[in-house]
Amino acid sequence: MSTKSHKTREKIISSTLSLLNSSQLSKINMEDIAINTGISRQALYKYFPSRLDLLVDLLKSIDKDHTLLEKLMVDQSLSIKEKLNSFIDYWGYNNEATYKVSSEIKLLRRTDQKVKLILEERNIFFRQQCEQIIQILNDGGSLKSNFTYREASDILCNLLSEDTWAYFNENCLWSLSKYLEKIHVIIENLLIGTGTKSAWSIRGY
Repeated sequence: MSTKSHKTREKIISSTLSLLNSSQLSKINMEDIAINTGISRQALYKYFPSRLDLLVDLLKSIDKDHTLLEKLMVDQSLSIKEKLNSFIDYWGYNNEATYKVSSEIKLLRRTDQKVKLILEERNIFFRQQCEQIIQILNDGGSLKSNFTYREASDILCNLLSEDTWAYFNENCLWSLSKYLEKIHVIIENLLIGTGTKSAWSIRGY
């Protein structure tokens, strides 16, 4: 792809994001995006043959950099508590950024195999990362003994899911900062044993 084509593609993504900030995604069509980008519909379809193709690229562009999360997991300079807190923040900010787009894509899951695979890949990655942080808690002796590894992973996945964020944001009118504040407390109270909190400040896990 030429530099000019790459810049145009980036401009389309940026334009779509700006429209998202002022309208519901379901009300934005390809013509709106073309006008906002300053190109013709024909040019837009050259880069994105369908609305789905554009949505998929948009989701990938706003999904936070997963390499940052992977580095966090193996960072020996952080304590278990710092890793868990950073993990919660990572997914909170990611959910706020991606929910509108991913929820629109989910509507096409039953009719499009490509969509189904994309969503499955995202869910698998999310699940694996939740299991990894639970394993770190368990290995460090901070996980409550009354939860199995599977149960703790299930709890964490549900609390940090896009759907949970959307519920509190849309139905309870929670801001992202309030959601993160409450979720930090809920996760710590649910998963961290009261007698093990001294251990989870130790660095090196």
